[in-house]
Amino acid sequence: MRSILLVVVVVAVVLVSSYGYLSWRGTERVDRSESARAILELARSPADASYSIGGAEVRFEDGAVTTDDGTTYTLRVDVSEDSGVGRDYPVVIESVGSEGQRRYVAVAVHTTTGYVGSNAVQVSSSTQLWDLAYSDGVLTAEEGKAARYYTIHGATLSEVETVKPYKVQSGLLVIGHEVRSFTPCGGIDHWIDGSSRALPALQAVYALSSEGAAPYTPVPALLLLETLASSTDGFSIDYDAAVRVERVLAAPLGDVCMTSTPDTPVATSTQ
Repeated sequence: MRSILLVVVVVAVVLVSSYGYLSWRGTERVDRSESARAILELARSPADASYSIGGAEVRFEDGAVTTDDGTTYTLRVDVSEDSGVGRDYPVVIESVGSEGQRRYVAVAVHTTTGYVGSNAVQVSSSTQLWDLAYSDGVLTAEEGKAARYYTIHGATLSEVETVKPYKVQSGLLVIGHEVRSFTPCGGIDHWIDGSSRALPALQAVYALSSEGAAPYTPVPALLLLETLASSTDGFSIDYDAAVRVERVLAAPLGDVCMTSTPDTPVATSTQ
């Protein structure tokens, strides 16, 4: 009899414990689910995403936020017709705090679960608001004839550092039998010099981007290059000008020749 009672007590204890554990697990799942939904709701808009500013994560709500140190941030999402390619959006962030007024550029990167803000890169705050354009991982910030270029990898935004005589240039790339040319937007065909550090990358990018297309199909590209007075290698004699390409910034590039001109200078970095 005592054995039967003992078994009943043990079974009861196990059932109660199991119920309590399952109830706790169920509560935990609900809490996590609600938390996940809240995060997703915040990330569904670039104006509600979190951006890294000065090494600190700053989460916006409806494009504005005031942090604990009293700094007020406002955010403008660039939703112009030629922006938001790939559903990423360039943004301008302005702050007012104890250190005065500052201005930043950043990118709201679209993911399968919402928007993730990149790090914010500080730009000059002494001039009018910069015009932004974003295409295929390249952010262009223009003011008059000056322009800055930024590339984004993952959620990390980096300015393209340039040192004379190099400049950033968009145009059309063609590589084939006896042909190795780059035509800047609004300009003439340039021979790509054999001394170009980025020549292997150019050949690989062109082969991949033009796969399945007719031979000599132009591929839009954004390059860091130097203009040469002349070139003596290959078939350069057939060209009136030449370039030495240092780096491939983006290829293929959408809306080519829409955000820069052959003589667009690159603004000197303020950082």
